[in-house]
Amino acid sequence: MASRLRVQLEAGATEYYVSELRVRATDAENKLEELSRRHAALETEFETMREAKEAAQDRAAESERYRREEQRAKEEALDANTKMRAQIERLTDELNRCVTCGRSPLRLCARVGREWGTSSQRRLACGLVVVQRASKDAGGSSSGRARSAQPELPQLGAGQGGERKRRAAR
Repeated sequence: MASRLRVQLEAGATEYYVSELRVRATDAENKLEELSRRHAALETEFETMREAKEAAQDRAAESERYRREEQRAKEEALDANTKMRAQIERLTDELNRCVTCGRSPLRLCARVGREWGTSSQRRLACGLVVVQRASKDAGGSSSGRARSAQPELPQLGAGQGGERKRRAAR
């Protein structure tokens, strides 16, 4: 009988341990499911964060491209502006040159080296008279630009006859 009782006790204990193990297995399965849900949520969050990081990097790269393009456009505009100013200056110089001798009428001809007539006129070595235009801009001062008049006849004398011939030649 004792051995029977012992077998029953051992069977009961085994049943208890088996049921305890089943409870623990169920708890472990529940925890595993919870961990799987958390893992899936973390993966989703990680993927979202990775996509946000890539989008931020794309925006930063796009911003850098726009900044470089803007800088290049500014440099091109500055270069174009510099070239335009140089061209304007060159064309202005060409327009202000004497068609006969090629010297700039804004300066006295080096071979004459003196003013001729009124202070607004200059006589070049080629005989061309340059008349400074007096513009009525802000200060009422001369604009500094010049225009060429018709070549004059050489002055014949200091009297009135030479003055009339000069006026007639214009």
